[in-house]
Amino acid sequence: MPSDQRSYSAGHFAIEIEGGDAGIARSVVGGEPYGIVAFDPPVGARVGKHLDGVGYEPIVIELSGTLHPRMLSWVASMLDGTQTAHDGAIAFLDYDYRVRSELRWTGGMITQVDLPAADGSLRESVAMSLTIEPASVVMTAGSGARHSPTMSGGKQKANNASDFRFVVSGLEAACTRVSKVASLSIRQRDVLEVPNLTFWVSEITAAAFDQWRDEFVLHQGAGAAVERSAELHFLNPTRTSDVFSITMSNVGVVRVARERAEAGSEVVAWVRVEAYCEDVRLVMAAAEPPPPAGAPPAPPAAAPTADDALEALTTALIAALRRGATVADRTPDAIAARLMATVDASTPAPTDDIERGRAAGRAWAAEHAHLDELQAIAPLAGRDDWSAMALTEGHSLAAFLAASGVLEGGVDPVDLRRDEFTEGIAEGAAEVLRIVAPQLTRRPALIGPRPT
Repeated sequence: MPSDQRSYSAGHFAIEIEGGDAGIARSVVGGEPYGIVAFDPPVGARVGKHLDGVGYEPIVIELSGTLHPRMLSWVASMLDGTQTAHDGAIAFLDYDYRVRSELRWTGGMITQVDLPAADGSLRESVAMSLTIEPASVVMTAGSGARHSPTMSGGKQKANNASDFRFVVSGLEAACTRVSKVASLSIRQRDVLEVPNLTFWVSEITAAAFDQWRDEFVLHQGAGAAVERSAELHFLNPTRTSDVFSITMSNVGVVRVARERAEAGSEVVAWVRVEAYCEDVRLVMAAAEPPPPAGAPPAPPAAAPTADDALEALTTALIAALRRGATVADRTPDAIAARLMATVDASTPAPTDDIERGRAAGRAWAAEHAHLDELQAIAPLAGRDDWSAMALTEGHSLAAFLAASGVLEGGVDPVDLRRDEFTEGIAEGAAEVLRIVAPQLTRRPALIGPRPT
């Protein structure tokens, strides 16, 4: 496969609204045309059919972290009922951020916003999705030019679903033990449809919510006097500042229910609280402050080319392959690293994609891979029945390629489409696994779960 057909990866979808940059999406689906079927008057028992126009599948865009100001403005207008139709585009980018194809729509309206859930037990990155109903869509070939985003509102910040703070006005102390807040799917039909808010709180602080329910449900008549507001803040990894927040107003409790789960001899009790809310708003954190007045602007960095990135990767990989391991270190990865260090120092740097991939695969497998990752990727070598190498969130190969400059935009889940480079990665990984296989057979205790 030619090198210019290398994969699209998660996070490599550039959004454009009304001709201006609107940030990066994590995934994009939809937009395909379809025929609208109409029915003819029945003739006897038979009903004829024919096509009567063209429709387009909704475009669903998944976003992570903060929103670009243009995207935020559009979402905010949907939530406050002032939305107007927008034209836009999605540029599908390769690993080097070059435009390979474009999906352009006209007359798009956001008809659904899926706001993220918060969960103290999850270590997954937060994502929200938007559903756009277009009036028309067209797919075009890309220019091949390198996309240069202009995130005027600051860098897009990522955060985890476990890093959050949730409060209900007047019940702040009881909310310190909220373990989870369900996602909200807000739909635009004839009116804005806002679902009920659901969250889980510890039995220890549930009495305050019982009291709210008794006042609001059992003694109705107070109306808005006992409605409250709520805020869900998604925090940065150090939990020192907001990445973004969701505010809800006119919140009224409708249900407080006990949920008990047994784990061995331990019984864990949680209380599920459900409440209606009338209004939901999305608030992004302030952008990074500008440089001090009078400070000279930093010169723009030259955009690296694909050849620059690959040459830098080659140099780093060859150096990594020549590093040895201590005699006392007998883990499979260390043994592989020692064996790969025997590569002749005069070996020339790889010059084509498959050789670069092999070098990357050897270095990753020898020095970074977890055993379960290596055992999953090595069998791809020589097989014809795969089209992409799927790397889950936190995969060490994604982190290795990102650190080497091959992947940009973070190390979230990535699909590396099959080409000569990814085939080479599988072959290099298989080579290392073959080298250490006898040691793995003799030392079965080395095989175990991936360290956390």
